[in-house]
Amino acid sequence: IGATSPVLLLTSDVGPSAPTSSLDSIFPLFVEETIASSFIEKSANKIGVKCPDCGKGELITKFAKKARKKFWGCDQYPKCKFASWDEPLKAPCKECGGVVVLKKHILKCLGCGKEDKQ
Repeated sequence: IGATSPVLLLTSDVGPSAPTSSLDSIFPLFVEETIASSFIEKSANKIGVKCPDCGKGELITKFAKKARKKFWGCDQYPKCKFASWDEPLKAPCKECGGVVVLKKHILKCLGCGKEDKQ
């Protein structure tokens, strides 16, 4: 479909819409919905742990499509590139106050490197 080809848009409640010469009229709505849905997704996946790298963001749960597993990253991405395959815990390290992650039944602090068995 070229830019000058008419496009027929279908709606479920009214029936077919009038042909339009471009998608420019509906593209802003798509962008607004996409931005809104990504914002809702980010706020729903926050785990209540501050980012250990930037200190500004919060860690959120994400899903890696290629690896097909979840990981945790900073909600300030792409400004902050922090990511971890290991699950961060809400309780900070007792020694340094850093973020503690659970890695195969071992608790490890990302700040001081201290490890404890769970």
